[in-house]
Amino acid sequence: MSITVIPMTINYIYQSKFLGNNQSKIILYASILYITVQISLIFYLGQIFGIIGAAMSLVIATSIQSLFFVIMDKKFFKRSNSTEKNEM
Repeated sequence: MSITVIPMTINYIYQSKFLGNNQSKIILYASILYITVQISLIFYLGQIFGIIGAAMSLVIATSIQSLFFVIMDKKFFKRSNSTEKNEM
């Protein structure tokens, strides 16, 4: 369960970044993805592994949300980072 701390920290950092840039839709999509993955994995892994499966679903869903945030960050901030380098 403590493994989830790392992806959660990454999520909080990216949520702050996206909210600071008025891109709350990305956070909405990431939250929908997180809830969908977590609920489906709780049912699937919970039946197979019990309470350990529920804990695993939390770690997997949080990691997938972190990966989504990283991909969206690369997609939306790629242009702004390369533009800033060109202006210098």
